[in-house]
Amino acid sequence: MNSTCKVLIALIVGMFILAGCQERDDSIINPTDESVTKATSKHFNTVIAEVVNNKVVFSRDISDIMHIWEGAVNKSPSLKLVYWNYSIEMDDDKYYLVGLDSINPAISKVCLILDNGKFYEELYPGSSVKLPPSGTSVTCSGCTSTGPGSIGECEPKGNELTGWYCSACSEGTCVKSVTEEGGGILSL
Repeated sequence: MNSTCKVLIALIVGMFILAGCQERDDSIINPTDESVTKATSKHFNTVIAEVVNNKVVFSRDISDIMHIWEGAVNKSPSLKLVYWNYSIEMDDDKYYLVGLDSINPAISKVCLILDNGKFYEELYPGSSVKLPPSGTSVTCSGCTSTGPGSIGECEPKGNELTGWYCSACSEGTCVKSVTEEGGGILSL
């Protein structure tokens, strides 16, 4: 396939993604790369998804997973999210389940661990008896310029070690919310 065809295909796929197409190609970038398949921290035991023939296959209905996630995040009185789009993405050698609510402009992330071809929610160790191990979701919301044409605005960045933050937005105020659940954000 020549480079012109590849560029055209990339542009067409990009237009569908920006238009909010509900069908997603959840292919994994180098899922067999040893540097990203080794578990680097503990995880919950519930399998969220697995890699089958280089594609992500969710272990249960994705709408159930998203509903559980919405329930955990919406315990905050400032958030009332409904995730319309989702994906598993890789950022800084870590995998994340990413949820997007385009009506209440917000993006949320839950860190996943890829262990032996299966994705699990990352478990964050508690710092004391009062803070037991938990699952964590980071949400960035409130940016009125979020949407097509504002890619990269008001998105969760960083990690549990360096600190989570939201990238800037050109209109509105981007606000970070962190949700922690003792049994995990995505657990039944």
